[in-house]
Amino acid sequence: MVFLLFSVSCRGNREPPISAGDGLALSGTELNRTLAVDPARVPLITDCPAGKAVFRTTTGWSCGDLAVVDPREIERLRTQAQQAADTIGPVAQTAEDLRGRVSALEHSPPYGMAAIACTPDLSAINGNMVFQQGGKLIHQSVGAFNAFCPVSATHGPVTWTRLKVLYRDPDGLGTTSRVKAALRHVFLRGTSTEPETVAELDSDDFADTQPVEHEMLINHVFDFERSYYFLQVSLEQAQPTTHAFFGGFSLLD
Repeated sequence: MVFLLFSVSCRGNREPPISAGDGLALSGTELNRTLAVDPARVPLITDCPAGKAVFRTTTGWSCGDLAVVDPREIERLRTQAQQAADTIGPVAQTAEDLRGRVSALEHSPPYGMAAIACTPDLSAINGNMVFQQGGKLIHQSVGAFNAFCPVSATHGPVTWTRLKVLYRDPDGLGTTSRVKAALRHVFLRGTSTEPETVAELDSDDFADTQPVEHEMLINHVFDFERSYYFLQVSLEQAQPTTHAFFGGFSLLD
């Protein structure tokens, strides 16, 4: 009896999988793999003497001197930076103050006048209708009279928007006494010579019976090159003992 033994072997063409680790690059086909150092992550320099440093540039790796800053130099630079900050600080504050002053100049300064600086009608003076006390013009008779207060521009173009008047109307909304104040102007050139009213306040519109300040809004473009401005105040009362008075006025931005 004869036994035949056959040996069968299998030959495959698959290689174990290979993967690149950190700093390595794997290239080639499955049958022809190349494992090498990744030049993007690991410097490849054939000669870098001792004491030199390897660093990466925009074109690749290079070998050169390692920059080491002396701590004393760092302290010197820090001192210079602080000195510069100390110098610039006051300058910046001065600039801020200057901006604030410029902003303030853009607003019109207030204009004010006490009643004692105004001129009553000559008839009121001759008729002993008015007397002055504490800077006020006080009505001490019956009837009505006017007082006139000049208005002038003290600083370039003005943009006043409020007329404030100090007065006393002893009966408030009643008709026994009354104080009226009208801001008016007269054109220097042109055919009209009649004053035009810019803003007006009437004490009979308010209930106050004690000394008080009230404001009226002004909607007007002031032009002192073409107009004279003045405040005309009228004091009226039916009883001599009520003593309505005008204390003064202000023009405010």
